[in-house]
Amino acid sequence: MSGTFNTPQASPGGGGAEYSAEVISVPANASTLTLDRSKEVFINGTLTNSNSFSIALGTQTVGKVNEYILILKVGATLPTLTHPVGVVWRGETPILFANETWTFAYQYIQVTAGPSWEIYGTAIKNV
Repeated sequence: MSGTFNTPQASPGGGGAEYSAEVISVPANASTLTLDRSKEVFINGTLTNSNSFSIALGTQTVGKVNEYILILKVGATLPTLTHPVGVVWRGETPILFANETWTFAYQYIQVTAGPSWEIYGTAIKNV
């Protein structure tokens, strides 16, 4: 199952975020999965030690907080994931364990007028 659908997350009074959501197949080994800004990506399939790929962030918009979301399920063995270069984790650096589902949120933020950017990551183990 793969495809794109809209997941509105705006509050009834407006002012909230709205994201598209996309279900994708497990990325090819040694490939790069480039996430799109303001899109939630769900990998349809269970990742194992036979899966290895890098995560990259797509084009950023200057003057905005650019958010990228990835949801994945880890199987009985651990995949090899390479997160974006320079990510600063809010909280502890995530450590994957078998049979868990994770949500990774990356915020690409312009911190100076240069522009100079920083990437902040949040990792949540879903129950």
